[in-house]
Amino acid sequence: MVGELGLALLLTACGIDNELVPKTSEPDAPLETADTADTGISCLIGSTTDYFEQQIPNQMDVLFVVDNSGSMSAEQQLLASNFPLFLDYFQESESPIDYHIGVVTTDMDNSSHQGKLRDAYGFRYIDSDTPNADVVFSSMAKVGISGSSYEMGLDAISWALYFQKDYNAGFLRDTAGLHIVVVSDENDEYSATKKEQLAKELIELGQQRGQISSSSISPMKPNCSTDEGAEYLYLTEHVGGFSYPICLADWSPTLDDLGNQLVQLKKEFYLTQDPYDQTFTIVVITPDGTVSNVPAADYSYNEERNSIIFDDDKVPPEGSTIAVVYDTEICN
Repeated sequence: MVGELGLALLLTACGIDNELVPKTSEPDAPLETADTADTGISCLIGSTTDYFEQQIPNQMDVLFVVDNSGSMSAEQQLLASNFPLFLDYFQESESPIDYHIGVVTTDMDNSSHQGKLRDAYGFRYIDSDTPNADVVFSSMAKVGISGSSYEMGLDAISWALYFQKDYNAGFLRDTAGLHIVVVSDENDEYSATKKEQLAKELIELGQQRGQISSSSISPMKPNCSTDEGAEYLYLTEHVGGFSYPICLADWSPTLDDLGNQLVQLKKEFYLTQDPYDQTFTIVVITPDGTVSNVPAADYSYNEERNSIIFDDDKVPPEGSTIAVVYDTEICN
């Protein structure tokens, strides 16, 4: 690990100024931007550097949101029977993963559901200490088919995260990455929670925790003949995550791929400030001390999530330090 002083020296060697120094239109004069010039507010443009340590996340909270309406029996069985493929990635990882995995349903009519974790064998979620964890999860995932036909997956997510904290106590940890997986054969057309607002709230959670995803196993074209799960796919697109068609007869590739994806090195890094002009200098220092500037073609900036996302084949190696230098606006 490179210390901050050592990293500063390396950045200087690369010709990068990582000190917060005002850049002005005239010497010693504050730069007035167009939207503040008439307000009497002075704004300075300074340089900010965010530092990240690249590693496989060692804490993860995974919330499965499972449709328990009348048409979901086969899908619940497929989820339960293929779950060991998913869990293997958490249990067999070279770096131990401290995981919590729980299940809620899409039923918001029944007060015993409404974002409350499902119990099985005395557990409300499984972790690395749960005996026969795959068996316990299988029982949790088979939530039955007597639930409301008004599937409200978005509400279930919101309630599980915000309104059932006492009932779900211990499941969510502020220091853990958060991953949501919706499993439903119908789109959500009934939730009071709007997808845009929920996406914004989930992105904020990701910025606080350092990692978040919202994945979906739902109707998708061209694989499925039913209407797409548009609300869930919206979350996947805007929050980040992985989408899979629910209508496949074999779910082993789905659960295997999802588990593998969640335990990979991080490719997305949330910035601490809003960039002024979305121009970045990114430096990667590998464990052996090699310092390299990252070409702009190797990453993208996501404005909605205020994050840097590396291309799949350009993710910095484990143990690297990543420095992202960009301009920010500071107003008095």
